[in-house]
Amino acid sequence: MKEIVTKLNSINTFLSNDKKLGTIFFFGLLARTDMEGKWDIVISASNIKENNSEGDLVYVIDALKKEFFSELNFLSQIITLTPTENFIKDVARALGNDSAQGEEVTDIKLADKFVIGKMYVICSNFSKLDLTEQTVGLSKEEENSVVF
Repeated sequence: MKEIVTKLNSINTFLSNDKKLGTIFFFGLLARTDMEGKWDIVISASNIKENNSEGDLVYVIDALKKEFFSELNFLSQIITLTPTENFIKDVARALGNDSAQGEEVTDIKLADKFVIGKMYVICSNFSKLDLTEQTVGLSKEEENSVVF
């Protein structure tokens, strides 16, 4: 896992310096509960205007391929989220406004009953996010579709 996190740190540096995605608020590697040994990459940045937009996903995939070559068997999916997404705001509240990098975090409770079992925070910087508006948690539909 250490090698994967090191490579993701390099990708974070590239993405941050390139500025195509803008300011990166969150870049994390989240363990899947439904698939042993598989992980999701979640990225939220200021220039992401639509969740999982094709252009942003292709850009991130290209960066991953350059660093990992074809060794992406640990990965389940890549998720790009707008900074206004409730999930990002809930993660920000759970982790706090301070910047973090390279931390392993376990059992993070979000939005009522939703729990992230294990996550590696590649980068977080929530200081510029507006967290004054409280989220109302996940809808039943969202609860059933989320599998971290």
